[in-house]
Formats: sequence, structure tokens, C-alpha cells
Amino acid sequence: MSSIDNASKDITAKQWQTLFTQSLFDGLSKTLAETLTTEEKHQQQRFAIYQNNVFYSLSQALGDLYPVIKKLVGDDFFNGTASIYIRQYPPTQAAMVYFGEQFPAFLASFEHTQTMPYLTDIAQLELARHKAYHAADKAILTPTDFGVVDASTFEQSTVILHPSLTMVDSIFPIFQIWQANHHNIENEGDIHLNEPESAIIVRYDYECHVFNVDQGTYRFYDALSNQMTISESATYAYEDEVSKSNIDEKNKFDISSAIALGIQNGFFSQLITQHY
Repeated sequence: MSSIDNASKDITAKQWQTLFTQSLFDGLSKTLAETLTTEEKHQQQRFAIYQNNVFYSLSQALGDLYPVIKKLVGDDFFNGTASIYIRQYPPTQAAMVYFGEQFPAFLASFEHTQTMPYLTDIAQLELARHKAYHAADKAILTPTDFGVVDASTFEQSTVILHPSLTMVDSIFPIFQIWQANHHNIENEGDIHLNEPESAIIVRYDYECHVFNVDQGTYRFYDALSNQMTISESATYAYEDEVSKSNIDEKNKFDISSAIALGIQNGFFSQLITQHY
């Protein structure tokens, strides 16, 4: 890109950077153009090339973060949507790990995705995987750690879940849709949009794992995340199940399975026992 005209002494470096950023999204401003040494007839063309490169790079970054969304809507639709999103939510930090965090909410209100309401929750799932990958490292509890705690103490204990653990609840079959597109499984024809699903996402053994869990297990871990005891969390999950008359055997909450899932996959970072 063109260098700054040294004659523009009234503009500080910070002010020039602000002008440059604004021009990337609004077009080359007259004030910025006056600071450039490039001949006027070439300024617009050269600036447009730089502008296109920036938008292309950011669109690629957004597509890398939301590959399933991109696959579901197609490249052209995604790139057009990304261009609008980038203008509304440009990067605000040098660390690109934070770029794209508002995309799920954007999709929820974007007029051209209103016929695909499930996109928002799938985007939440993909964002959760991204956050899990970059979450803080913390030691996990092993089966041995739980084995030394007696049953009554365990039931009255609270836990601290691993920093990478996130939960996403949806009225749509988000796990099935995500799995079919992320792993290229050809079963989309069997997916019914009126099937609600819940997912737990966690980083374990240096990989991000997505678990499709029943509503009771989701509520159990949601309660644990809010510092309810293991006993209270189980009751909370069971009470919700009792209030619903259409729970089939496949989706019935089982406390032993729910706890085993967490122990085997690194959900827990700390067990806090109560002393009386």
C-alpha cells in the first residue's frame, strides 16, 4: 500500500490508522487520500485491491471458524453474508481468536437466514468447539480421584468443570446436522428438524469432543456449573424428566451414565467436598 505523505503533519499515526480502518469499510476518504503519496488516478484502484484482500482474508477466517455453516449455505451465500458481518463486527483485537464471536447472534437476526433458524444453534456449537480448543489448560480428575471419595460425601459435593466445557441446547437436531456435515456423513435425509438435541463440548486429550446428550444429562451438568451439589443436580434433572410425559427409554436420564461420561472424558477439574 502507498506510504504516508510526510507533509501531513497535522495527523498523528493513531489518527491515520483510524482513518485507514474507516476507509476499509466505508471507501477511501478524501482525508486519507490526501495523506497518500500515490498518484490520485491510481489511489482508488490500489486501495480497492488492499480492501478486497482484507475482506477475503477475514471471510476465510470466518469460514474456517464456521465450516459447517459455510457448507450448509454454500460458498457464495456465506461469503456475501460474511462481507455484511465483517462490516458490522470488524476485528477489535489483534488476536484473531476472538474474531467471529458475534456470528451466531448475527445469523439469528440476519434477514436472509430467517428461513434457516437452526443455523444460529449450529453456529453456537461451532463457536463452542473453537472456544474449547483455546480454553485454559487445567488438570482433570481421574477415576482414581473419585474412587477415594465415599458415596455420601460424593453426593453432597460440588464440582468445578473443566474450563473448556461448554453446553449448547437447541430445539433442533444440531448434533445430527453438525455431525453429518462435519464428518461428511450421508444421512441428512433422515434428520427431522423437529427433534431437539443438546450437546456438551469439551477438550480432552488435545482434541475437542462433541457429545450428544439427553436433556436430563444436559440439565445435570448445567446445574453442576451453577454450583449445585451432585445430589441437587441429579434431583433437578429428574424433576424435569418427570414433568414430561413423552420421554422414551432411549432419552431417559441415568445419573450413573451421566457421571461416567464426565469422568471418562475429562469434564471435572475439581471436587469440592463439604465438611460439617
